[in-house]
Amino acid sequence: MKFARRSVIAAGLVAVLPWPAFAAGGGPGEQIIDVDQFNISIVRNARSHGIIAIRIRLVAKDPIAAAAVTKAVPRLKDAFQRYLTDYANRRPPGMIEIDLDTIKNGLDREAKKIVEGDQLTAILFRQAQFTAAR
Repeated sequence: MKFARRSVIAAGLVAVLPWPAFAAGGGPGEQIIDVDQFNISIVRNARSHGIIAIRIRLVAKDPIAAAAVTKAVPRLKDAFQRYLTDYANRRPPGMIEIDLDTIKNGLDREAKKIVEGDQLTAILFRQAQFTAAR
């Protein structure tokens, strides 16, 4: 089964996104760790232009790695929030697309700074949504 590597979400739509690793399921012994939803406000010139909401899961290679990743979740959430806020505020005004490849690569880079080795095997999107301000 082949899925698109890049998904576009238009304003006001909610979509659960198929990502290849998610669609394929976890490997033997892999552990899934849910992370709270990230809500990132897009603010320019003291005016809200919208919100990006993203829900992710972390995949650890085994139960021992899952314990280490779970312990690192607060630091991961802080790093992810900083990255996502930077991503949201670098977007051109009026842009209604969410570039999931760019986000995934950025989250992977942030995670590698915090979680050592190959304990964290994947970051999966559960949901990505952009809602424009009215």
